[in-house]
Amino acid sequence: MSSGDLTRPIDHPFAPEDEALRLDFNATLERLDVIMVQIIETAATIRARSDEINSASEDLSHRTENQA
Repeated sequence: MSSGDLTRPIDHPFAPEDEALRLDFNATLERLDVIMVQIIETAATIRARSDEINSASEDLSHRTENQA
């Protein structure tokens, strides 16, 4: 996990007194994976919208230049 690999849950059961720790760790990995996917999707959406704004700005600039 420290190297960024969120795909490796702990599969081997722990001693009964520590099993809750393993289950919590695995649940945390799953939540982090979902969050990372959402961050990646949001970043892609922001990038796409930014590109659209840039394109519209360039288009407006060219039209203004042509009218001048």
